[in-house]
Amino acid sequence: MAQKNTAWMVILFMTILPVLRWAQISPLEYRFLDFGATMGSAGQITALMGMVLFSINLILSGRFKVLDRSMHGLVDVYNKHHIVGAISFSLLLFHPLFLALRFMPISLREAALFLLPGQNQAINYGIISLLLFILLIVFTFFASLGYKRWKISHTFMILVAFFAILHSFRTTSDVSRDPLLRSYILGLAFIGFASAFYQAFLSKFIRKKYIYVVEKVSKVGPGIVEIEMSPKNRRMTFEAGQFIFIRFSSKIVGNEVHPFSISSGEDDPNLSVSIKSLGDFTKNAAGIEIGSEAAIEGPYGKFSRRNSASKDQIWVAGGIGITPFLSMARSLKDDDYRIDLFYSVKSVEEAAFLNELEEISRSHPGFKVISWISNDKGFLSCNAISEISLNFSDKDIFLCGPPVFMECIHAQLIGLDIPESRIHWEIFNFSPK
Repeated sequence: MAQKNTAWMVILFMTILPVLRWAQISPLEYRFLDFGATMGSAGQITALMGMVLFSINLILSGRFKVLDRSMHGLVDVYNKHHIVGAISFSLLLFHPLFLALRFMPISLREAALFLLPGQNQAINYGIISLLLFILLIVFTFFASLGYKRWKISHTFMILVAFFAILHSFRTTSDVSRDPLLRSYILGLAFIGFASAFYQAFLSKFIRKKYIYVVEKVSKVGPGIVEIEMSPKNRRMTFEAGQFIFIRFSSKIVGNEVHPFSISSGEDDPNLSVSIKSLGDFTKNAAGIEIGSEAAIEGPYGKFSRRNSASKDQIWVAGGIGITPFLSMARSLKDDDYRIDLFYSVKSVEEAAFLNELEEISRSHPGFKVISWISNDKGFLSCNAISEISLNFSDKDIFLCGPPVFMECIHAQLIGLDIPESRIHWEIFNFSPK
């Protein structure tokens, strides 16, 4: 939890820093002398903060290992990416509106004309950047683009950054006049632009990858397949609970990159992922050809039984959310973990890995498996968990499953005064769809 707060504190400090410098350049009594000056100052402040957050947002989207390690895993990085992006969009949207309001006491017409393209090329660059940003936000949250088209549309953020940098360079302002402010804003903007460009066009060729070969594709349950892969050159080491990004060289599923939790054990010679049919890509996973190559990036994430203060744990899995727990269970050794695994599914047929998990529990006395069939018992609740698991409130709790399932369990845990630091969960929210 402290790690998450530290990241937010760093982002806040980076956002406030240029405003503090801006406040030193000119006396504040002149910046807020009257309505026009106040609106102009508000426009400058929202521009500074919005540009910093927009640049940070581009950096957060870069899938950098250093961010995965320094924050609470890559899922946490992407969650911050969504939040920071929304805030930066709001600030940059208000930037021209505040500046236009400067003219309201003089002329409503002048205020309206300021928001339209004109003879000032620097302002035109800003208008183009903002319009592109608005279009991308609309497409992202309101259009059913699908994962592949969403990824393509997201690369246009590079154009947003390009025109925003041109606008900042060419506009006569405190940024252009003050060397320190200019170096900070434009330097951060260039880093953000370079990060987005790298992720969109260069990472495919430069980022470190492990090449695996598909050995087996097994149907293990209704709409669920497990894909087993052997290393072609070097084996990837990982911690049970982590996830990877995979690009298959398959005509069946194309060459899109998708994230999946690892389901194999840490010491298994081969690598496995278990996939449930939920979309265009996953519904074709069963047809991936034996011998296809898989380019793998990772591992990512900090969802691991080892990232817990206590060895007394409760694992709560909803549906295909069993995959990271399956990897953890397959990695259990003669250690002293005491674990209750709640495996929640709609029907017995969907409990694809129940037999294997029960077999593991027979070999590890501290590992207990509780199957929860919601069609028979209703939805799994924290009250039901506490009735089965002794000393419920003293254990660390891990959640994985559909977002609605996890949010419901999480809310119940908070309602029972379980500290946030003892609740471990990751919601794969790399796109809003």
